[in-house]
Amino acid sequence: MTRYAKVHDSEDVAELRRQIEPLVGSPVSRVLLSEGGSLGVHFDTVGSALGCRLWIYTVAWRVDGRDAVLAASQDPSEGLEEALGALEGQRLVGVDIKSLSLDTTFTFTEHTLRVFPVFFRSDDEDALYWTLRLPTRHLLGAGPGASWSVRRPLSAKADG
Repeated sequence: MTRYAKVHDSEDVAELRRQIEPLVGSPVSRVLLSEGGSLGVHFDTVGSALGCRLWIYTVAWRVDGRDAVLAASQDPSEGLEEALGALEGQRLVGVDIKSLSLDTTFTFTEHTLRVFPVFFRSDDEDALYWTLRLPTRHLLGAGPGASWSVRRPLSAKADG
């Protein structure tokens, strides 16, 4: 597992949106649900073998289809991975991040993934709502509170 060091801290959500903008148009190659309940969304990115990986750590997220909710974070595990598989192959078409809360909506071709932070005040700077590993291996981290950060890897080894 790669460890990261924080190199930039900010509450400028417009800048966070600009950091994510190059990912728009990228297709989802895989969706994973960890045993601990974290949700991983892998993107294929043009010109990078590494791709991008979004990990959602907060316990509240939901995947909406056009006419129905497909899955939510606290749903029973049976059928959850199949429902999440509906994101695979879809392209990211936009990201909306609320300035005060960092509520985040990732909009795909046919579905949306909504992330709802469930805590706001934390003394633990690693208590992140979500992270996005970029092809540069840098990590964008949302939270805690209204802040986000850029982190660089401490080791040369990528985290898979």
